Amino acid sequence: MCAGMHSNSIRLAVLTPVYNDWDCVLQLINALGELQSSAHAIELLIINDGSTHTCPQQIDNVPSWLESLKIINLVSNVGHQRAIAIGLSHLVQSSAPDAIITLDSDGEDSPQDAVKLVRFWLQNQHAIAVATRGKRSEGQAFSLLYRVYKLIFKLFTGARIDFGNFTVLSFANAKRLAAMPELWNHFPSTILKSRLPVMRLQINRGTRYAGDSKMSLVSLINHGLSSVSVFFDIVLARLLLLTIALAVLLVALASLVLVIKLFTDLAIPGWASLIVGLTALGILQVLATQIVVIFLALSSRSSFQMPTLALAPSYIEGIRIYQRS
Repeated sequence: MCAGMHSNSIRLAVLTPVYNDWDCVLQLINALGELQSSAHAIELLIINDGSTHTCPQQIDNVPSWLESLKIINLVSNVGHQRAIAIGLSHLVQSSAPDAIITLDSDGEDSPQDAVKLVRFWLQNQHAIAVATRGKRSEGQAFSLLYRVYKLIFKLFTGARIDFGNFTVLSFANAKRLAAMPELWNHFPSTILKSRLPVMRLQINRGTRYAGDSKMSLVSLINHGLSSVSVFFDIVLARLLLLTIALAVLLVALASLVLVIKLFTDLAIPGWASLIVGLTALGILQVLATQIVVIFLALSSRSSFQMPTLALAPSYIEGIRIYQRS
C-alpha cells in the first residue's frame, strides 16, 4: 500500500458481525453509502454469528456503489469477538483490501463516523485507528461498570483499554493480528498486545437502528475476562508478585506477633499461637493457589499457540456472495 494513498483510491472492506439483528443490518447497508467518499471500491463482509432468525430476502438487493456483499454463516454462535476474528482471518486469506473497517451492525458505530475514522487513519496508515467513546448512550450503571472494568484491566495488565470493535486498519496489520492466537479471545486487547501503533479518535456512540441490546451483565463480565485473558502471561506474573508480597506480609505479621510475645508484656495467653497458626495457614493457602494457577497455565499453554487463521475455517458453515447488479 502506498504511503501517500488518498481516500478515493483505496479498496475498503467493511466487516461486521451480526446475531439476529437483520433489521439493523438492512439499515446499515443503506447507511454505508456514506463511505463512497472514502474509497473507490467497497466490499461488505457480514459474519452471521449463528443467528436463529432467517436472513431477509431484501439483502439480495446490493446497492450499485457496493462492489460485493458476502455473508459468512458460522456453524454456531461464538460471540462478536470470535466472529470478528473469523472475519479478519477470512479476509486476509481471500481478499486484499487496502483498509478494513470493523464495526458493530446495530448502528452504534455509525457509517458517518466511519468516514471520520478512515480519514483519521489516512494520516498514518501504518497505525490502527480506533474510536474511543466520548458521550455514551448507555445508562449510568453501565458507565460505572465500564470504568471499573478499565481500572481492573489496567491493574492486571498494565495496559490502557478505552476502545472497542470500531476500528480501521491496513491489510498488513490485519494479517499480523490474524496470525496471533490471542485474537480468538478479544479483538481490542489483541491490538494492544500486538504492539502496533494505535491512534485514538474520540467518537460519540450512536443509537441502535432497531431493537434492544442483547448484552447482559453476565455477557459483560465474560467480555471483560476475555480481554484480560489476552495478557495471560502478564497477569500470571503480576499475580505471582502479589502472592509473594502477601506471603512476605504474613511472615512479617507472624514475626511481629512472636516478638511481642517473647520480648514484651503485651501478650495475651493463647493469642500468639492462634495468630501464628492462622498466618501459617494463610501462607500455605496463598502458595497452594498460586501453584495450581501456574500448573494450569503451563498445562494449557499449548492451546494458546494455534493461530486464529488455523482455527477460523472450521467454524465457517457456508458463504453466500452477492454481486451488485
